Amino acid sequence: MQSISLAIADRKTKMAQGEVPQFGYPVPGPQDIRPDDIMNDIFFLNDKEWDVERRKGNFDYVIIGSSFCALAFVDQALKNNPNAKIMIIERGTYYHPEHFQNLPPPFVMTMDGIGETFPWRITKKTHEGQYIKWQHGVNNFFGGKSTFWSGWCPEPTDEEMEEWPKETKKVVHKYFPAVKQLLNVIPADQISKTEQGKDTIYGALQSDIQERLKDISSKISTITRWMPAPLAVEAHMYRNINFKKFSVPGPLLSKLYSLSVGQEKASIKDSTMKIVINCVVKMIHHKEGKAVVLETSKGDFVLGNAKVILAMGALPPTTLMLNSFSKHDFPSMINIGERFTAHFISSIFARVPANTFCNYRKFGNMEMSANYIAGRDLSSTSQFHIQLSAIYDNTPKKNLFDFIRHLPDVVAAPTMQQLLTSTDHVIFVCTVLGELDYDNDQNWFRKNEDDDVTTNVTLQVVANSKDNKVWETMEESSFQMLDILAPSGLEYWHTHGGSSGDWAKGRPTVDMIRAPCIVHEASTMRLGKDTGSPVDLDYRFKGVDNVYLTGASLWPSGGSWNPTGAISAIAMHLADLICPKVN
Repeated sequence: MQSISLAIADRKTKMAQGEVPQFGYPVPGPQDIRPDDIMNDIFFLNDKEWDVERRKGNFDYVIIGSSFCALAFVDQALKNNPNAKIMIIERGTYYHPEHFQNLPPPFVMTMDGIGETFPWRITKKTHEGQYIKWQHGVNNFFGGKSTFWSGWCPEPTDEEMEEWPKETKKVVHKYFPAVKQLLNVIPADQISKTEQGKDTIYGALQSDIQERLKDISSKISTITRWMPAPLAVEAHMYRNINFKKFSVPGPLLSKLYSLSVGQEKASIKDSTMKIVINCVVKMIHHKEGKAVVLETSKGDFVLGNAKVILAMGALPPTTLMLNSFSKHDFPSMINIGERFTAHFISSIFARVPANTFCNYRKFGNMEMSANYIAGRDLSSTSQFHIQLSAIYDNTPKKNLFDFIRHLPDVVAAPTMQQLLTSTDHVIFVCTVLGELDYDNDQNWFRKNEDDDVTTNVTLQVVANSKDNKVWETMEESSFQMLDILAPSGLEYWHTHGGSSGDWAKGRPTVDMIRAPCIVHEASTMRLGKDTGSPVDLDYRFKGVDNVYLTGASLWPSGGSWNPTGAISAIAMHLADLICPKVN
């Protein structure tokens, strides 16, 4: 509270000095105040302050993006050096204060794709593909995708990190406990344990599903492992709340606030960490292998001796590097954008009578379950995983708020029609993600001749026979798993175009369950010791002294697992490498 009081006192001082109207004296105050104005007044740099800071050249670290990786880097860097001078440059605006699932139910409509932008061109070959037709976009907001993500956060095994340097695999495992603590990750079977040891929403049904999954890998040859879903939802800081989806804005602003208190600053913005929003980094200008200036939409930013950290997803930093460093002058970057992988998706909805479960009499009005099941196609060895959610809701309209808040995966959730027709059933939702072949030379992300350097790139994604085989395998594995979970009474949702459909006993067709989009893009700027990798094992671009990369574009391969935990682990390691501990 100290820094908040200081901020109020600072504003009153400005009012007394006539810098702003004082409660309507001598003139009316501003009438068109926007959220950005308020946030810029308290947390972010306004245009005048930015104009001063961008010329100084005295920051230690300049982070482009306000993502999970930005938070992980900042968290670790400030542990090592609480006085580190950090600038965070976010191209987007301030939007949600936290994950939309933690907000009232109508906010669920804000994740309907309208907030996505697509800063690339898709080839005709991709657009006319049989199943894959487009790549999910980016969310240009403070906190990035974190206010919309599913929250699934598994730790990959060594075998699942194919072609990764052994040193990097060790990094992921070493830092993953810290990542789970930072992101509030908890296994689904521990979510609803109260102080009295009683189960609530993730209780009786979760136990039943786990019992039925117990020997799944011995029954289905393509399944390699399973576990209660590791979800970033722990709410230990909040009384009477046991499920709260994690997002970046609150924790990152809390770092800023705590820093100002610890440094006894008069204002939050006087701390050694600064944040600016609505500022697009267009180019990195360099001299003799060192980045010296960032060209931004708000003027040039002088880097001085700062280290630049790209923490802006996978494809936007690829665009930035393609425009900033020519492959002729930097031959180590010749392969940037030449490798691309992602995850393709199938969604299967099924149901079974609730009274077929052992714990049925222990069910409350609403029960949920979340489990993570990993697998491989035996012929291609490509990976897939099933995000298995199970939901029982006997009064859907009454439970709407709790239903939306506690969903393990909102992107693939039952519709109200499915819920209302299944009040005496358990609904299974299988979101199945498969690994796009990272060796397919038909997939790439390349610079084109457009004038806008923030969007002058083209993406091509073409599924090959290997991808199609994995897709078939992961769907068949899901159907086999559902047969084991529900040996009798199983029905599937059959769509009739749009969102309408009905329940029927036969399996749905491929066209009913395959999504036209891909997610979790990766591998455009992979790290490695070999000459074909543009990034070294210290996450620095080869041939450049002071530009470092975080995020999934680093990965030699993307597997099928959800990426957030691993990218955060690597960002923490980067902080330890370039921001050493001080006494």
